Amino acid sequence: MNRAKLNGAGAGGSGWVQLLKIDVDLGQALGAEDLAACAEEIVAPSAVLKPGVWHAPRDSSSTLFVCDGLLLRELTIGRRRGAELLGPGDVLSAGDGPATNGLPVKAGVRWRVLEDTRVAVLEQRFWQSAARWPEVFAAVVDRAIARAQALGVHLAVSSLPRVEDRLLLLFWQLSDRWGRVTADGLRLNLPLTHEVLGELVGAQRPTVTSALSRLARRGDLVRCDDGGWVLQPDSALDAAALETLTAAAA
Repeated sequence: MNRAKLNGAGAGGSGWVQLLKIDVDLGQALGAEDLAACAEEIVAPSAVLKPGVWHAPRDSSSTLFVCDGLLLRELTIGRRRGAELLGPGDVLSAGDGPATNGLPVKAGVRWRVLEDTRVAVLEQRFWQSAARWPEVFAAVVDRAIARAQALGVHLAVSSLPRVEDRLLLLFWQLSDRWGRVTADGLRLNLPLTHEVLGELVGAQRPTVTSALSRLARRGDLVRCDDGGWVLQPDSALDAAALETLTAAAA
């Protein structure tokens, strides 16, 4: 797939990227000499997706690697909606449609770009180059597996009865990937509105707003003036929530 096919609606700013210079963890299993050669050799075409709804090409099945930015994949089945957040290091398919497993309900997928997002297209040249370094090939596959595992955790989180607990666990999960430690707590600079958070935890926006207010009063999770979030390292779930998660993991 070329960049013109990827771009579709809401995309632009094409170019080439060196993936191992963007994401050094892809080459962590390589020796110094191989790492230097691999970083120069493994490149991929890219495009910048602009904020808003992204109409991914329907005929696309190419693998995309998120270099930076933030995407929201919204899945609708019947009248119910769920969402998945994807950011730097995630692997996805531009033609990632719904899998209804034969259920007699209407399903659909919509992509929303939450901030300027650059994605690299892992086309034939990439896979041919990566074949010379199986460690890199395996690292990309591991990212896809990690995404599936994260969805399993997300499903367990969404089953918790209290929205406060869902939000706390969601922010713990996000902070583990994209947060940084500061003097005030775990800082997460993601443009997450109450509406988006509601989609991620399976709750209505007013319910999320009330839950966030309670968490802020307790000092567990606070939104900063610049739109970022701070999660306290000692914030904890109640006993019932922990019991639910323990049972789900058994």
